[in-house]
Amino acid sequence: MIVLSTRLEMVESFSEVELFDVACKWLISAGPCKPIGEELLASENKLGIKLECGYSRLETFEARRDDCEHYLIKHEQVFHEQTWTTELILRILDDERSLFIHLDCSRDISRFDEVPQMRTEVVRAFVNSGFVKNGLPPVCDKPIEAEGLEGLLVSAVREEYSASMPIVLVTRYFDSMGYAVDEYGLARSLAGIAAVLVCDSEYTGLLKERTGARPPYNGAVAIYSANGKPRIYRGTDSFGGELDKEILKDAQRLVTAAVGATAPTWKQLHVELVEEREKEKALLLDVAFDENESLEDRLRHAMERISALVEENRILRSKNEALELALDRGDGECIIKKAPGELYEGEENDLILSSLRIAQRGYGPDTRAYELSEKLLEANAEVGIGKEILAVVKNTLSEGRSPRETDLARLRSVGFEVVADANHYKLRFAGSEKYWFTLSKTPSDVRSGLNTVSDVVRMLSVYK
Repeated sequence: MIVLSTRLEMVESFSEVELFDVACKWLISAGPCKPIGEELLASENKLGIKLECGYSRLETFEARRDDCEHYLIKHEQVFHEQTWTTELILRILDDERSLFIHLDCSRDISRFDEVPQMRTEVVRAFVNSGFVKNGLPPVCDKPIEAEGLEGLLVSAVREEYSASMPIVLVTRYFDSMGYAVDEYGLARSLAGIAAVLVCDSEYTGLLKERTGARPPYNGAVAIYSANGKPRIYRGTDSFGGELDKEILKDAQRLVTAAVGATAPTWKQLHVELVEEREKEKALLLDVAFDENESLEDRLRHAMERISALVEENRILRSKNEALELALDRGDGECIIKKAPGELYEGEENDLILSSLRIAQRGYGPDTRAYELSEKLLEANAEVGIGKEILAVVKNTLSEGRSPRETDLARLRSVGFEVVADANHYKLRFAGSEKYWFTLSKTPSDVRSGLNTVSDVVRMLSVYK
């Protein structure tokens, strides 16, 4: 059964990094959860992992719904014969950061007077992290003096209160500093769940004048929640020493109902993620396979497709690394202006370095030109993907075999357009009619492939 759902609005700088940081601190400080907290802290990649340690299990993933990013942590702890599940869900939309916390128990919680400390300690961990937004009502783990919050309380007494977090208004006894409840213990237990405000009878008299209603007074306690009638408790009621527990239970129930109605859950987002992946797989199968193919042919094509995607991913990572290196080296003075036209990454840089090496061979070792070119070559590294392109061409075509789908995918990944006719493929580099090559679908021998490789190297290579 759902024990608690609550929502905290976090500051704009709060991200998945801070989410995992606070979660690790909570787990490590939670006794039996310490080992799994230490494992999570030591994990280099914290998304998409599953951990199990002792009586604890933990799983994480990320998901996207509409325009929102979600980062999720689910922790399960066995406690006696119960399993307590804690879901932490960070939702990011533009500058908004909302943290949803769900606590669930697999069995009847009434069997035990005491529940695991982790039940609400996780909420306090985030409340005291320094990342919760300042707002109304304030979010903290201590009772708050009601003075200065008249506007908020007037709307609550008039039954116009709309925030999802309830207000617990605790009044002092006449001519006393005492309350019917332990205000500090109640505020700590309700941190991030409800705001505990305290006031004297003079202040409640002011609220009565401004609202025309009857707020609590002389030791009474009231809970105000969105779209609901206030609940009034008095120290002389039959609750007696159980008054604190009754207020705690009702406040948790009210906030759970308000937040749970619209909050995302682990199950919802996980089901959506699985369904999306299944759709992607089905689409991939539809695109890659003929419905009349045998299972063996489908398996072979699937393996070829996977191989092509892995190769494409490797090429893209290589391009990205080259670009990052080029950017890192881009803080010096520019000597040569960029040429217009369609160029692959680093092509100009590598052509200049290649030309400089050729020129250097014509200079004497003791000349100024040789020394200057040597310094330029030492200060500048090749950053382009030209050698990667040539390597793909050679590895793909040199054997002279009939091209497979994986071969064509590799060629496409490095900039070649592949157009098929009856007996040949036309390979066009960078979309230019200047640089096109013919590749036989059924080459007669290995020389055919080597000739194509030679033509590509002659026309495209900047490395001489």
